Amino acid sequence: MQLNRRNLIVAFLMTTTIAAKASGPERGPNGGWKIDAGTRHHVEVVFDGTTTIQVYVSDASSRPIPATGFGGTATIVVNGATHRVPLSAAEGSRLTGTAPVAVPAGTKGAIQLQIPGVGSVRAVL
Repeated sequence: MQLNRRNLIVAFLMTTTIAAKASGPERGPNGGWKIDAGTRHHVEVVFDGTTTIQVYVSDASSRPIPATGFGGTATIVVNGATHRVPLSAAEGSRLTGTAPVAVPAGTKGAIQLQIPGVGSVRAVL
């Protein structure tokens, strides 16, 4: 099949659109990584080298939403050991938890959130 100029342009635009949607996490306003949590929420996870884990919740348009009634668990891997840290609602759009070890920036893991009226969503770090 021979491709003409129009078909090449359409193929290029489709490829760029797909690549843009498949981009990785971005920095959030609190200095953490903002990632998808289900289809209707984002979380920004902040690890700052202390034992405190902070998770900020926003809607699909990245507007902060109150964390009242939210709960969850952060599962993190630090120095090869896996830790499960309960998260509870704090002021504003923030949930917090205290890990048994200091959690450096760039730590890998997952956040499981319980959202009132929605159920459980997961975000992979």
